[in-house]
Amino acid sequence: MARLLELAARRDLADALAPTESDYQRSLRLWRARWDGPGAWFLHQPNLPSQAEILRARARLSIPALLAAVAAIHDRRVARSDRVSDLRTLARWFAEADTDREAHRLWRAAFALAPARHLRVDDRTLDEREASPVLPQTRWLDAPPLRISPRLRRTGRYLRPGGSGRVVDYRQQKADLARLAAAEAEQIAAARHRLARGRPMRLSEIGELDPTGFRLFLDILGEALTHKVDAAAAVDATSNDGGLRIRLSPTSDNLTAVIQTSTGRFSGKDHWVTISNAFDGDGELVRGQA
Repeated sequence: MARLLELAARRDLADALAPTESDYQRSLRLWRARWDGPGAWFLHQPNLPSQAEILRARARLSIPALLAAVAAIHDRRVARSDRVSDLRTLARWFAEADTDREAHRLWRAAFALAPARHLRVDDRTLDEREASPVLPQTRWLDAPPLRISPRLRRTGRYLRPGGSGRVVDYRQQKADLARLAAAEAEQIAAARHRLARGRPMRLSEIGELDPTGFRLFLDILGEALTHKVDAAAAVDATSNDGGLRIRLSPTSDNLTAVIQTSTGRFSGKDHWVTISNAFDGDGELVRGQA
């Protein structure tokens, strides 16, 4: 590129009258500045990653934050209420109340602090209350008694309970679910045993993966790429369940790794990867990997 930039600078002075060395240096600096712009975007320096790598890393870091924000908005729409906002508004109304009487009225309206006039009674009592209504502010000692049906007073319900429904036997379904869970656990354990070799290897050396192993590999690889900011630096990460640790470091040959799966081919830039178990067989943390 240096030779090409020099040729471009001399070409700019081909039609100039009596060009000097300073004119040539000025034209050369201009062409170098033109090249530094796209070069800095796509090419990384020894101590500085390219702008494209920085943008890609920032995009990967922003995806979890964006998903969390979308999930919070979705939960708020499903619930159709924001308890924090409601309590803040209610606190502001209490602070703006002029007297204690208004504060007590607000308390009764917000928390339903009112006399218990919602009891279910018989038709005769309802007819009497419609003929002679009783205000909610009436004291219990001064109000007429409520006539409740004998059945409600004895059992707490109006209708007689019917026969109990037939008990459904779910033993077969539970056994099927237990077999599926055991088979899935065996597949995951086999995939962990194959991937967690505890030594550095290239991504291209992993070989063909079954669907369970490929899903496990994508989970731990995604965790490592989420923490990767500098393309030229190594990164350490842990799987979602904390059982596997992965160390991902770039290679210097810029080769492409291809992993065969039952659903297709997975390809990307080759890296050195070290996958190891975070715990031993007894559930103890493996020393040197904390």
